[in-house]
Amino acid sequence: FFPVLRSGTNIPADKRVPICISYNRNGYYYRFENSVRGCVGKHKPTGTQWTHAQTIYTSRDANGTAYCVGMKEAGEHTRWTVQKAQVCADGFRHSFGFRAMHNDYTSPLVPCCILVALNSQLGSKETPLQRFAAGKECETSTEWRVVYKLVLLSRPIDAEH
Repeated sequence: FFPVLRSGTNIPADKRVPICISYNRNGYYYRFENSVRGCVGKHKPTGTQWTHAQTIYTSRDANGTAYCVGMKEAGEHTRWTVQKAQVCADGFRHSFGFRAMHNDYTSPLVPCCILVALNSQLGSKETPLQRFAAGKECETSTEWRVVYKLVLLSRPIDAEH
């Protein structure tokens, strides 16, 4: 198994590496292509029919384990493999390679809050001092009280999605 994403929306469009997965109902062989939906329908060189299963994504910047995707052409028994290697072996012709994602995923969301001063010296009773904070600053404090919790997007997401 290798870590990838089920959606490409967390990866900028210019960094996405799509991996289209399909299967052949006659024998349940699998096919992997380096495209969003390019693994569907009839495979012209072999005449086999492929049904889309899923498209997964990794990133051009991924630095996890290297994998190769290879193809073994055998008429109606044509199939693809994913191997933990730079170049495929066991009679599979190398099609493309990718790197797995790391599990050190950083969410594009950041917890934020509005704080109000507990100490009257930091404002007046009628107009207490308030401030915006993010991350660990929103944790308990002896000088500030959380009055609103927010979640903000910390980086842009591709406009296509």
